[in-house]
Amino acid sequence: MNCNECREKLSDFLLDELPESEAVLVQEHLSLCPECMSIYKELKGTGRALEAVPAMNVVAGSEEWRNQVKDLGREESEKIIRLLPPDKRARAEMRRAARLSQARPPATSQRMQKRGGMFTVIALIVAGLAIVAAILLYPMGGTSREPVQVATLALCMGKVSQFYQRAGEPWSPAQQGKTVLTGDAYSTGADGRARFDLGGGGAVFAGPDADLKFQRPESEGKDWILRLDAGEAGVELPEGPSVHGWTVVAAAVEVRVRPGARVYLNSGRGGNGAQCTVYVSKGGVQAAFGRGKGNQEVSAGQAAVFYEDSKLAPTSDAADATVPGWRADLLTETEVKAFFTFPVKIKERRAAGLLVELNLTPAPEHPSDWTVESGKRGPMKQTSGALLFPADSRALFTAPLDPPMTLELDLAPETPKEAGLALTLFESAAGRVNVDLDRVAQLTVRDKDHARSEKVSARTKPNGSEALKLEASASAGDYAIVVTTNSGSTKPLLLPHGLENGAFSIRGVGDSAYVERLRIVAVLPRAWLRKKLSGE
Repeated sequence: MNCNECREKLSDFLLDELPESEAVLVQEHLSLCPECMSIYKELKGTGRALEAVPAMNVVAGSEEWRNQVKDLGREESEKIIRLLPPDKRARAEMRRAARLSQARPPATSQRMQKRGGMFTVIALIVAGLAIVAAILLYPMGGTSREPVQVATLALCMGKVSQFYQRAGEPWSPAQQGKTVLTGDAYSTGADGRARFDLGGGGAVFAGPDADLKFQRPESEGKDWILRLDAGEAGVELPEGPSVHGWTVVAAAVEVRVRPGARVYLNSGRGGNGAQCTVYVSKGGVQAAFGRGKGNQEVSAGQAAVFYEDSKLAPTSDAADATVPGWRADLLTETEVKAFFTFPVKIKERRAAGLLVELNLTPAPEHPSDWTVESGKRGPMKQTSGALLFPADSRALFTAPLDPPMTLELDLAPETPKEAGLALTLFESAAGRVNVDLDRVAQLTVRDKDHARSEKVSARTKPNGSEALKLEASASAGDYAIVVTTNSGSTKPLLLPHGLENGAFSIRGVGDSAYVERLRIVAVLPRAWLRKKLSGE
């Protein structure tokens, strides 16, 4: 239990209204935290002072005066009770009724009736003061109010635990697809990541070693609250008048995230106590730091480090900063498709990146997923939806790819028999991999020492069509590549050693080749996805 959670429960702890399981946690926290224990002792002392009020001397007064005091006390008490949330209101009314019944005077002497009347007045005042204390302790954004849905746990990876602020419910593995309510808390391990899609649009992200909690606004029209006790997190909000703002509360800083902003935080402790790094990739945020002593704007492309007791937190351009790598692990298919002009399907999430299926045909009207080399022509969409690589075309596919990879390519019947298509799959100082498709399909692998080639017949049908399949898969710790056509397959050839991330860069060199189907299954490298998220 952290300090905020403990202080939220102190009023109920003092009144002995907490379930035993929660009372034990509060007692344990108080034994370890001097600050919370100091607050507890102060409140407990106030309670004892209030208990002593009935022992004070009775003040003499007329019957009219006593009635006026009673009416005023009852009226003020009712006003205060109406401000409480439903559950607190019910308990306060029960306590008030109990006190009043205990203070009702017996039918004895006139002196005792007068004294009982005064006790009733004092009881009302004591009840009102106790309720005021409860209101001051009660956090409007806390868990005592009825929880409401704030998000959906859309995706979780690695160790992600959840805790609901209800008696007797422990930390347990998070359930993907579960509704997230105000008051719900989540924790991630070193390999943990989680994505929470917000009901009002946008998302909250939990990175490694994060402890965070969702809370409702302090009042109508205020920001929703995300408490970040430790670790990495992010908030991304779309633009729009109906989008709710969010404030991230960390030990060293409070960051107000406006609609249209994307911000990532890393909260922890260092030599100067609590600290938090804030990086903004889009829009802008307002940061309150130094325990409310300072405010600072952090804009897109900037980063700032805030310290718990710092009066100044200089902002610096984050030219070399990018979106955290773990954020790329939490991409949705919609987000990945925004990087291309064709359908994308995520098949698997891996440490190295996303294993995806890319269907480059039917081709879009303006294929912008290819970078045309200077002085050359690029692929063009045909009426049939085929992708034409015209004569003298030379273009590089925009995304690097990692193995394992499968590339399936169908030449359309309208491809002239003398036409061809060459694909360069890999080219670096370590070597080169080429596939040439005309009358035969020739696979050539070159490394620093020598070149190896394998051939298989191709385009044997009268109309010149062909279905070519290229597979690069793991083989005894290395990667081997095989080419298959309608006529057969080549022998596997080992790829050059020294493959790096983004090993495959597909370059198409055409000679009037019509491609009616081009499908690729491969890994989009995490580093490339991270750059795309950063707007590079």
